[in-house]
Amino acid sequence: SGSRDVKKGLKVTPDTLFQIGSVTKSFTAAAILAAAAQGVLQLDVPVSTYVKGLAACVGAPTLTQLLSHTGGLLDEPDEFGPQGEDGLGAYQRTWTNEYCLLPPGRAFSYSNSGFSLAGLALQEIDKKPFADVMKTRVLAPLDMTRTTFRPTEAMTWPLAVGHRKGKDGRFDVVRPLANDARLWPAGTLYSSANEM
Repeated sequence: SGSRDVKKGLKVTPDTLFQIGSVTKSFTAAAILAAAAQGVLQLDVPVSTYVKGLAACVGAPTLTQLLSHTGGLLDEPDEFGPQGEDGLGAYQRTWTNEYCLLPPGRAFSYSNSGFSLAGLALQEIDKKPFADVMKTRVLAPLDMTRTTFRPTEAMTWPLAVGHRKGKDGRFDVVRPLANDARLWPAGTLYSSANEM
């Protein structure tokens, strides 16, 4: 069944939490679409309608464009960055016009950044931290009680850590645990096989 930590000899079970990567995007999209269905937000207005303080081209894409990877924004990995939840919001407001690759709607261009901006819009609408928004809008209604964005919460459950194969052919634990709160909506949700 695999090891969740080769150093400690801990085995994977159906309840073991894993960072589920870009599958996170489907949860972010579900929350945004549910909010749109409730009339809380509109999908086809510029994201700057909901997120103030953005560079003009960064604020131009609609939520539909951001969720379909046609917002024209740069992509970046969501592996290592600040741990503080205030990073989502502060970071996007630092993006300059250089962050825009193409006019919105012109072409498909995969973008973790675009999804983080879409998630920020939902955070701004609900006026509470993104992890709490997701718990209220998606995770709790689905009875996903262990699924979380917060690594310090995930660590209280059986958690699989990352591993890297060394030159000697043996696997070692990757430290620190990958996390970048600035881009949580794009790829850092923790969940288990049972909850998925």
